[in-house]
Amino acid sequence: MEIIVLFSCPRTSFFPDTGGSRLKLNADILMNISIKSPTLKEQKKIGFMLSLLEENTIFQQRKLNKLELLNQFFLQHMFI
Repeated sequence: MEIIVLFSCPRTSFFPDTGGSRLKLNADILMNISIKSPTLKEQKKIGFMLSLLEENTIFQQRKLNKLELLNQFFLQHMFI
């Protein structure tokens, strides 16, 4: 990945020494950084998988809520 390569390079090659303790990250440097992103097809697959995961999480949460209610009912009626 190109960002890892950028930060593994010596500091002086991308960040000129300005005499301060902070690094200077200007627009010229930012414009030269390329960031890879997934293709549209991959993004759709990722979105689909995340929506399935979200639906499953909601289903499991509802199931847990019902089981907690059932547990409360049994604990209230255990010694009657």
